[in-house]
Amino acid sequence: MTAWAAVFVAQFGGRAPFHDDFFDLSLRLSRTPPTWAELWVPLNEHRLVLPRLVEWSVAQATGTGLRNQMAVNLALVSASAFAFIVAARGLRGSTAWADALFPLVLLSVGHYESLLWAVQINFYLPLLVQTLAMVGLAGAGERPSACRVGGIAVAAAALVLCGMQGVVTGLALAVWLTYVGYRELRKSGFTRAAGVAFAGAVVTFGMVAVILASYTPVTSTVPPRFGAATLRHFAHTLAIAWGPVAEDCRWAVPVRWPSPLGVATGVVVLLTVVRLLPALRDDRDRPAAVGLLGIGASLVAVAAALAYSRLGPLGGLVSNRYVTLMAPLVCWCYLTWVRFGAGRPVGELVTGGLFLTAVAVAWPNAVAGYAVARPQHLTHANIERDIYRGMPASFLAESYTWFLSPNNPPAVIPGLELLRENGVTPFQRIQPEPQITDVPSTWRTDGFPPGTNGWYETTGDVPYLFLTVRKTSPELITGVRITYSIEGTASRVSGAVSYRYRGPDGQTGNVTLPVFFDAGRGLEKRLWFGDGVDQFTILVNGPVRFSVDRVTGFEAKEAPRP
Repeated sequence: MTAWAAVFVAQFGGRAPFHDDFFDLSLRLSRTPPTWAELWVPLNEHRLVLPRLVEWSVAQATGTGLRNQMAVNLALVSASAFAFIVAARGLRGSTAWADALFPLVLLSVGHYESLLWAVQINFYLPLLVQTLAMVGLAGAGERPSACRVGGIAVAAAALVLCGMQGVVTGLALAVWLTYVGYRELRKSGFTRAAGVAFAGAVVTFGMVAVILASYTPVTSTVPPRFGAATLRHFAHTLAIAWGPVAEDCRWAVPVRWPSPLGVATGVVVLLTVVRLLPALRDDRDRPAAVGLLGIGASLVAVAAALAYSRLGPLGGLVSNRYVTLMAPLVCWCYLTWVRFGAGRPVGELVTGGLFLTAVAVAWPNAVAGYAVARPQHLTHANIERDIYRGMPASFLAESYTWFLSPNNPPAVIPGLELLRENGVTPFQRIQPEPQITDVPSTWRTDGFPPGTNGWYETTGDVPYLFLTVRKTSPELITGVRITYSIEGTASRVSGAVSYRYRGPDGQTGNVTLPVFFDAGRGLEKRLWFGDGVDQFTILVNGPVRFSVDRVTGFEAKEAPRP
């Protein structure tokens, strides 16, 4: 599974920053160690001190390319799966075929967004720390050693510095440290293990207090509400632990019924909790049972927080990345049953059922991963092609902000220029902003369906229209400014612009760019073609009335140096 995921990342990982990558771009490219202020600055509601420190260290060690970080992220999740397998073997005494559940769940290319997104170190680093803590708790005996307790203490403190999801698990571990310290104090006095446990708990609780004191909630245009929709969404949140096969819950898809897979996952979680109850009464097993119960509670709490805070107007999770956040819940169930149910019929039934479910969803998850990765990779290729064709940063931003950073458009141009200034491939080839000069030229517009008085309308069975714009004069141009009008809609509509270009080396190629047209009259959109383009096609998705009011060619020349 690691090899498959590595090929997936190598094939589809893009070199352009994507969404939240822009947030830490300056830190990644810095040649000096980050200051505490740079590490402490929040991303949304998250304090990501350790992921940022690792991200900067990776950039110094392997280069500033984002694909290097993707490789490290893959190594982290692969280490997590390996640690789970080793732990299961140690608890059971041998490796079972069903232990393949761990790589099937954690390394599936169904985690396409996390695997192909460098900033997901924010998920993968706490995942590894959480895994090591879970493994350490599962192997705890009646008297956990000071070394084991110290490892859990370090994990608790590290998780708190890995975002709010880490804070939740860190709190659970701090509670366990307090319990172990008190238990050791009652049994043997103030031993080394008790001292380590109490110290770890105090440090973790203190760090959590500092983070919560500085917490700034992220405002939402749709305030979350608790109700039946939240409960249905909670079931869907549990379901995505199995991958995108359960992603029938998005912002645009109403959630009317609980996900059957989510309900089944919830039942398994409850059965796991029930199995832990007898272990809580056994003094020999109680430390491990208390710890695993705390980890499970923290994972369910994260699922509940997602269900509540990410509930849109119709219900649904925003992104595939939450698959990576919820997958450890399945691993927790399996490892708990290996620890407390190995060799028993019910334990074998549960672990076997979890494994068979992981096998059943593996192929649909992979199909979903490739279905998203291919067009995403094509867009990355288009960006690089346009860089090599001489497109400056402002035009790249106008053409690709919808893909690179739709939630923070102002970050795109400074980010691209920062990559150029630091010589990051291929962005070092981005051309400086040129001097734009209008070129008098004449154009003719033909549309399908045919227009009337310059207006083209999509109606009936034809919910889209094509407009072919041809230059009828011989001037050479670099691109055009289109002045257009749209009626019949209150918001922007999607579309595309396609053309055939001829490069300086004589090669030709077809280009299709997704675009969005805002509703209104007399609006303008710039298109960079390069040399040799005298015709382009506009696709508008309707139903709307669309008019090309004016097409103005322009020539881009190197701006005079100050």
